[in-house]
Amino acid sequence: MPTRKQPILSPIANAFTPVPAHAARPRPGTGAARSIGLIDNSKPNVSWFVQALARELATVGEPNIVSVAKPRSAGPAPDIASLAGRCRFVVNAVGD
Repeated sequence: MPTRKQPILSPIANAFTPVPAHAARPRPGTGAARSIGLIDNSKPNVSWFVQALARELATVGEPNIVSVAKPRSAGPAPDIASLAGRCRFVVNAVGD
């Protein structure tokens, strides 16, 4: 009996969110370019982790933390393109 090839599905989303061309990217070293984004996916045990991470980043001299909480864990993060334009990187915290 011939074997059929089965597709392999990956649950991994794109790691890059394109920022609209009209969005001004801050130069490295400026306040906005130094920001770090933290996304709380609103599941149990995530908010304390995000808060602890923000405190730790502040102790090592990270001046700008942008925190965002998703309204529902299953829904999309609010205005992710804007967040990506304001931050050097974004940590998406997930928990249960």
